Amino acid sequence: ATFSSDGVHGDWFYLATAARSPATGERRERVDRFSHNWTMLCGQAHSRGRLGTAVEQISDLFPRAVDRIRDELTTATRQEFDLQPCLRDIWHDNLLFCGEVVSGVIDASACRAENVATDLARLIGSLVGDDHDRWARALAVYQQTNPLDPGEQALVGILDRSGVLLAAAVWLERIATGLVTDPVPPSIATRVGDVVRRLETLVEAS
Repeated sequence: ATFSSDGVHGDWFYLATAARSPATGERRERVDRFSHNWTMLCGQAHSRGRLGTAVEQISDLFPRAVDRIRDELTTATRQEFDLQPCLRDIWHDNLLFCGEVVSGVIDASACRAENVATDLARLIGSLVGDDHDRWARALAVYQQTNPLDPGEQALVGILDRSGVLLAAAVWLERIATGLVTDPVPPSIATRVGDVVRRLETLVEAS
């Protein structure tokens, strides 16, 4: 929040007020790309024969959630927010702990200027899933240090929901293109299962 640019990497790291969130437009474009290619991707994923149940579920659930997410992102792209350098891929596997104390944060490859809602959505969603009480607690604790305005609070939810939808689509694409090998590593099966469960909750709430 107090970052001072040296000008060398100004396209990526900067402070801005009343600016559009880059993530909203980019995610809207990705949602449209997946929608356009969905039938083809589903066919390719089915033919691979890997994580068949998850492929069936994602194939069915994505079309049932996509219109809502597209509308939310479209609305968000018209709004303006404060931007600052953010990690953007801060989730539980990128946090190192000593006991209950965070001792390190790894993988800064996605860093760039964004609204803090991006980091909050990624981190809280990875830690508490769809537990609404724990979401409220996490946001309340964060806002003791940095209060969010109503637009930012809404953006956290939009980015979390769109993140769930796109995570499901990305995993289906990885299966379709052969990036998920056979036998499927247990860690990947677990991650895909978590995504499917969150996508099911998203569809049920639509």
